[in-house]
Amino acid sequence: MLSDRTGRTYTQAMLWGLPEPAAHSDEQTVTDGLLGRRSLPAVLATATAWNSTDPATQATLRSAGDLFTAVWDADRQAVHSTGRESGADQVLPPMVAVLESHLADPRRLDDATGGGAISQRYVLTALDGMLSLLRNSRYTPDIGTRLLRTASGLAQLAGWMAFDADLSPSGQCYQLLAIRLALASADHDTVANVLGMLSYQHAAGGKATAAIRFAEAAVETAARSVPTVRARALGRLATAYAAAGDIDAFRTATDRCLAYLDHRRDDAPVARPCCGSLFQQRSSCGEDVLEDKPLLQQLRCLVHQP
Repeated sequence: MLSDRTGRTYTQAMLWGLPEPAAHSDEQTVTDGLLGRRSLPAVLATATAWNSTDPATQATLRSAGDLFTAVWDADRQAVHSTGRESGADQVLPPMVAVLESHLADPRRLDDATGGGAISQRYVLTALDGMLSLLRNSRYTPDIGTRLLRTASGLAQLAGWMAFDADLSPSGQCYQLLAIRLALASADHDTVANVLGMLSYQHAAGGKATAAIRFAEAAVETAARSVPTVRARALGRLATAYAAAGDIDAFRTATDRCLAYLDHRRDDAPVARPCCGSLFQQRSSCGEDVLEDKPLLQQLRCLVHQP
């Protein structure tokens, strides 16, 4: 907000009087181009540039201390029309339907192979095609919304695959892009899911405070979503509390998660929040969780998923 109003870039370190981290001019960080209010064309340009970056360069991306600031800024970006009147070709509904149907295939591929190099290239190629359509074609606002939601889904998956491949900073960049694209299309379910992913990744990295912060944001964003999405966000919150060693909060979040699963619609996909891995984290919640057989049985169905 301050950067937007003054026209000068302010970092988290500047606001809190902290020393700026040393960085070489050619180094990239997770939040480059993703701070402050950004127009939709600017976000698409950033996404295209990042997605076309050489994998070796992506692997050198540095983490950023202002990751939550970037999420905050994204949630307050200006609303833009999702239609585009110029472009050589027009995107028609049958084409969008095909693109939407293809999104399920990479997700199944990730379930089977994780963050393998071939899988990542497949997803990044698909994302590149979606971004090209968004930047260079003509389409109505309705079609543009659907294209943006498909692109955000691919960016979300690219981020998860990068995390699986132990490239967390690269994954976080894709996830910030996914949040921006999802918000541009008013897809708050995807925003909640991506915030939950960021929470899980911080929990896995031993950063419990940040994990709780992102999970609470996911739960808040999902407040008006279907029970499945709310359950997934609460599953992430349970994971964050486990990482913090707060067993009571962990149990409360788990109970709320299971309550939403009991009330999901018959046609909704089964939510599988990341709680399964909690029970290998003996140092997080202590031996009591591992010895709680009823709790273990209740949570067997909650397995790792993007």
